[in-house]
Amino acid sequence: MLRPGVSNPPAAAPAATPSPRPVLKAAALVLFRLLRNTVLCVFLAAFGTCSLGIAIHVLGRRICGEGSAVEEAGWAILVRAMRLLLRLFPPFFPLFTSRLYEHVMFIVEKGTDKKQQYPARGAAPLLGIVKMATVYMLPFAALAILAMWMKLYAEEGSPEWRVGSILFDSAMLAGSFVAGFLAVLIPSMAILVMPPKAKGMQ
Repeated sequence: MLRPGVSNPPAAAPAATPSPRPVLKAAALVLFRLLRNTVLCVFLAAFGTCSLGIAIHVLGRRICGEGSAVEEAGWAILVRAMRLLLRLFPPFFPLFTSRLYEHVMFIVEKGTDKKQQYPARGAAPLLGIVKMATVYMLPFAALAILAMWMKLYAEEGSPEWRVGSILFDSAMLAGSFVAGFLAVLIPSMAILVMPPKAKGMQ
């Protein structure tokens, strides 16, 4: 009620309605990261399953004999895992690239905060993957090529052919173990998959 000669308090301004855009943007970012990490983890799991299938296939042939159920089971696991890899590779490559970029930028910012050069410590996890893949996989690849050459130019069933067959299976078995180890168990690979914590987060 207005009274003459008495100043009345100004009317309160209506409260501003918060914009839903920041919330929607944050939810979309969380959803994107969740889907991306799911694709990356499934791809790496399928890659490790390929290594497991190769190991079962080779050991089944060597221990249980040619055409055994164990050998066929290993081959079936390998084929199904390879099909999954082929289906996931188109989304995997750009998602992995974006995740790798985020990881590198996170390391660069962390190194800048500590006044450290990026090549000194930041590149260590990434270079570790490349170094292990190069050092450990190349000998097995060379051994597999040599074994295939021996089997190709030797008569089937001859001593040279058998030696080539053993070398080829050994290279495949060891290579599958190293590949699975690099893809699944190396902490550096886990760093590339797991999103880094944002600055200021606990």
